[in-house]
Amino acid sequence: MSEKILGIDLGTSSSAAEIIIDGEPHKIPSFEKNIRTIKPFPSVVSFDQNGNILVGSDALEQATYNPHGTIFNVKRKMGSRVPIKIFDKLYQPEFISALILMKIKLDAERDLKEKITKCVITVPANFNNNQRQATKDAARIAGLDAIRLMNEPVAASLAYGLHKIEGSAKILVFDMGAGTLDVSVIDVNDGFFEVLATSGPTTLGGINMNEKIILWLKELVKEQNTNPVLDELVTFQLQEISERLKLELSTKNSISFDEKITSDKNQLNLSGILSREVFEDMIQPVLEQSKTVISQILNEANLKSTGIDRVIPIGGPTKIPIVKSMLTESIKIPEEGVDPDLSVAIGAAIQGATMNGDPKLPVLYQGLTLLNVTSLDFGEEAQRKGQRSIELMIPKNTPYPTEYTKTFWNNKLMVDISPISIWQGEDFKLKPSFADNVNIGHFVLRDLQMGIQNEIEVTYSMDADGILTVSAQEIGGDSAGEITIEVDYDGQSPPQLGQAKKDLDEFEKKYRSNTISPYEIPVDQYVPDTDSNSEKYCWMCDSLNKAIEIIKTHHKEFNKSFFDTAKFELSLQLEKQYVYAFIQLTGSSTYPISIHNSLKEKTDSNQRMLVVILVHELLHAIHPDWGHDKIRPAEKRLANLAGYYDAIHDMEILFLSGKMSMCNNEMSTADRRVRINC
Repeated sequence: MSEKILGIDLGTSSSAAEIIIDGEPHKIPSFEKNIRTIKPFPSVVSFDQNGNILVGSDALEQATYNPHGTIFNVKRKMGSRVPIKIFDKLYQPEFISALILMKIKLDAERDLKEKITKCVITVPANFNNNQRQATKDAARIAGLDAIRLMNEPVAASLAYGLHKIEGSAKILVFDMGAGTLDVSVIDVNDGFFEVLATSGPTTLGGINMNEKIILWLKELVKEQNTNPVLDELVTFQLQEISERLKLELSTKNSISFDEKITSDKNQLNLSGILSREVFEDMIQPVLEQSKTVISQILNEANLKSTGIDRVIPIGGPTKIPIVKSMLTESIKIPEEGVDPDLSVAIGAAIQGATMNGDPKLPVLYQGLTLLNVTSLDFGEEAQRKGQRSIELMIPKNTPYPTEYTKTFWNNKLMVDISPISIWQGEDFKLKPSFADNVNIGHFVLRDLQMGIQNEIEVTYSMDADGILTVSAQEIGGDSAGEITIEVDYDGQSPPQLGQAKKDLDEFEKKYRSNTISPYEIPVDQYVPDTDSNSEKYCWMCDSLNKAIEIIKTHHKEFNKSFFDTAKFELSLQLEKQYVYAFIQLTGSSTYPISIHNSLKEKTDSNQRMLVVILVHELLHAIHPDWGHDKIRPAEKRLANLAGYYDAIHDMEILFLSGKMSMCNNEMSTADRRVRINC
């Protein structure tokens, strides 16, 4: 069989990927596995001031300490043509999404132990042409061929299961994610999926609920603290608290909290109780908007609520009891047994396997036909009796792939050019003004025949991904033109070219190298250092001093007098390898520390790595009761506060991948090593 096709749910706050193996969906795990989101891949990217990049759970982990360098919710910016500024450097949203896609691709390759180059990516049904093209661009930058863009509601209904539907049924998919709401009515009949209508805002979702909680939390902060400074760092921590409260209120009637919020400008206390009743009152505007979208979609599908056979809830916010109640009141009780978090990725994987002709796919999915519809009107700028107007070419809710041709006339006899201008909008009939719609493309037919009324045939063609191509041809003449509507980057090269591509290649190279480290090299393959002069290793003393300073400055849970009496003896291992490093607890105030041979070269990365390693070892001496077989949250906090989050990330990758362990060796006086005199 040909290469497997990955199904990717590229979400606003987090993403997921599935693939069909032996006819069954297989979830792609994040390499780190210590995720803080339900979906395996947080859609978060961070940069430090040196240009180092973290993606996914690592980026989310250090975001509190690097809010200016961390990017959330980039999906909302796709196709906007607006670059994101991070530390005086501009990044296109497509490049940020490409980093997320590359992380998913590389983790999939590690999990499956095979190369992945093709995928099906899901998008909101109401994504416009620019947003869809930007998603394909992001995949291309990441080294993936997105063979199909699949609307999220269709993917969810596919994952719901044909085996659960006997005969025909009309399904309403309510897909509310972190940043978007999609509501679609789908007619399912013997493996034929036809979308009857689709609608919903691309800026409504769980984030809007969080914003209501954050406003409430800010008022509490003002009440409980004197002259608090609500800067970006404080706001970010409030965002984290709001997300946690929202999730817990899905299963609890109330939740109490007592938080310490820190920033450069203040230390704030925040405590209180949030009840489900108060939370439900907060999010009423979101619920009312959702009801409006449901009513609109039923009207467009020419259906009443009684005409809907099943309601499929998709997305994290649909777990909230008041959202389920709203669906029940508006239509009917939502279906149980639907995975709101992973069903979209599963549907994409099924579509990929279907397109791949996977013989092990269950028979009911073979020969599957999906018929999507447009979520917007598309039209051509024209003039009637001297008045500009938009001539409808492809109406909203038209099934695609589709093609429509119409003839226009150029009445300017002595002009040999004719502009072709393409527009999109929610409803040209209700909103005919150019100001209410968006111009998405433009080209000019040249060298028209002079002195006659030119007959121009214009064709709008939309492919299976919802990407629009417009062509024009002069009848009886030689003039012709065509444009595939792509994202205009204001005259710049597309983001898959130039420096952005180099940055991505560097990220991929570093990410791949994280699992092939010098720590894996067998001891007998190291060349012993016969130079007993320890002066060239004195830089390690500087790393020790920096580690001590980090703990003194940022660690609050210890007796500061520890460092008044403690003495540390550094040595570099020559033969036996003691993991990252090993501190010996002798029962006295003297602590021998043995350092790994692979760190002997004085490089910037080794110096930074050694600092965080020594922080770990010193914490072992300060807190001998702590478990030191893992990297504790306190260590991450210290490293992040001190600006060493890249080094703690590199160390954790080696630890999590099983390449290194920590603090589990014994030192012997017989071991050869170089003493370092600090």
